[in-house]
Amino acid sequence: AAGTAFIAAGDSIGASTYVSSSQEDSPTIDVLNAIGLQGSATGNHEYDKGIDDLTGRVASEADFPYLAANVYDKGTTNVPDGLEEYTTIDVGGVKIAVIGVVTKDTTSLVSPDGIASVDFGDPTDAVNRVADELDALPEDQQPDMTVVEAHLGASSTESLAAAEASNAEFKKLVTEADPSIDALLTGHTHLPSNFDAPVPGDPDRTRPVIQAGNYGSVVGQLQLESDGAGNWTTTKSDLISTKDKDYSSPVVDKVKQIVADADEKAKGPGS
Repeated sequence: AAGTAFIAAGDSIGASTYVSSSQEDSPTIDVLNAIGLQGSATGNHEYDKGIDDLTGRVASEADFPYLAANVYDKGTTNVPDGLEEYTTIDVGGVKIAVIGVVTKDTTSLVSPDGIASVDFGDPTDAVNRVADELDALPEDQQPDMTVVEAHLGASSTESLAAAEASNAEFKKLVTEADPSIDALLTGHTHLPSNFDAPVPGDPDRTRPVIQAGNYGSVVGQLQLESDGAGNWTTTKSDLISTKDKDYSSPVVDKVKQIVADADEKAKGPGS
């Protein structure tokens, strides 16, 4: 194992507990920075305070990029300054491109005034557009692996067929995302799920489609292995419960201090 990329599917801020929300979620961003988050899709809740707050204050506080390939300046296909279509993470010499998208339903989930300057396009169309952009890069700049963080998901998880039938956005992403996409990580619906889906146009291949629950209750862990010719095989696809686990490390100590400081600071306005 060469190492790990640590990424997220959005809704890390917004609709948060009082201690964090009363401080504009800065404590939560501090925790994400401390635990080394390397990239995050935007969820609908990242837009709760409007696009300007997200692309300005939030983006400047975060040590990681917010990815929103299907969010555009009104009337264009340009992603707003402060957001990115994708990021590239180096994991032991393996270049992993991470594309982020968010559900089009965001337009009905947040205050319209805050997002009046942006359009939310089709997530899968955006993924495929960026996949084409990556494919057009000079060979030495192309990623070795491409994954998608999508803040959208199934509302039924009994099977892949049931999941696809439960949500049109999810079905389109799973069945129409470019064959160059090696893994799909979803969110939004809070349902832990772990599927292996056929790759469109390549019946001999499958790719993982995984959602890691909500509120940090589950960590999704994917391990993929290369055949050396650019093809990746999933060797592990696990949903790991974080309940009742005791972690001890300098990073955990730092997080505990951030939380303790935030608890203390929240007492003033809270009283």
